[in-house]
Amino acid sequence: MTEATLRRHAVLTHLVAPRIARLEQPANTVDRVTNTMVGLMQAELRERRKVLGDHAFVACMIEEIAAWVVALEAMVAGVSGTGREVLVGLGVSRPAYPQVTA
Repeated sequence: MTEATLRRHAVLTHLVAPRIARLEQPANTVDRVTNTMVGLMQAELRERRKVLGDHAFVACMIEEIAAWVVALEAMVAGVSGTGREVLVGLGVSRPAYPQVTA
């Protein structure tokens, strides 16, 4: 495994389970807004899942979530002003959902 892969797994281990729990019971405004965004993306996500199939869809979503988490973590740490360099370095050509603007 590469360093990036190990980092992604470490981040996902601590992020995904609590995030799923907050989808069911939002703790604050950020959780409620996130849940609204997920709701708005449901049609697109269903279409993507239909095209890719279950296994490929899950793998794709895990990679996208991991790339976003690592990019956001780097932004918070001050490594990147936009996170774009981090995403490109991880092999992600573009952020998939949602477009974040300042």
